[in-house]
Amino acid sequence: MLNLPRKPCDIAAHINARTQKNGDEHVPFMDIKLIMLLTAKQTASLTGESHIAEAWFKTEDGKLSDPLLKDWAPYRMNCKFKDSLCVLTVGVNAKEIDLGNVTIKGCTFVPVDRGSTQLTCTVQAPITNKTNETFLWMGHTIDAKLQFGEVELDDAQAKLDLEGGGEDDEDDAPSRDRSDDSEGAPALN
Repeated sequence: MLNLPRKPCDIAAHINARTQKNGDEHVPFMDIKLIMLLTAKQTASLTGESHIAEAWFKTEDGKLSDPLLKDWAPYRMNCKFKDSLCVLTVGVNAKEIDLGNVTIKGCTFVPVDRGSTQLTCTVQAPITNKTNETFLWMGHTIDAKLQFGEVELDDAQAKLDLEGGGEDDEDDAPSRDRSDDSEGAPALN
């Protein structure tokens, strides 16, 4: 479990409100997109990839600098973090909105600079009288404290058949007799 201390983040300009069926009851839920910066150590802890920063960033004098590649696709985690916690701190009076037991999903990571990574994730939380104030803070910069819970693979990832592959793949590939190529290339046996 990873705990991210209270840190600045942006709430996207749109929060999706929906209902989710819990048993026979329909419960109002909201999907909140949060965008925040993580250190190289926090990114490695969350992704489980210990050398991710070294793979993404140039190093100058032993320190991480600019990303190696510009404009590449984000690194996407195909899982959900169930039983997570999220506390938002909003306004000049630092009012806390405890979203309670939430699910965090759709985590994507983009290298920014000096080893920092931009995390974008969606927090799925029930809408209650205590949490509905979150809608007033759409499109604003706030502080958020996140505790990532138990990892659950997405359905498509969990059903993925991981058998096969490896050395026997050559038998599956169509073979081509190159002995009669017009360029006179040697036959590959």
